[in-house]
Amino acid sequence: MRYLRLVPVALGATLVNAALETAGLSFLPVYAIRLGWSESSAMLLLSVLLLGAILLQIPIG
Repeated sequence: MRYLRLVPVALGATLVNAALETAGLSFLPVYAIRLGWSESSAMLLLSVLLLGAILLQIPIG
């Protein structure tokens, strides 16, 4: 029964993590463009980051 009381905490932590990760990924190309990168380079940065996250799911666990 103790674990049932922790469910809202785990759910809240998951929601906060998802919101922060989504915000970070959304603004990464904007940040790169402001640093002087071209639009295509900024989008390539995001694409490579996401592709790496997908490919490393199994090896990292």
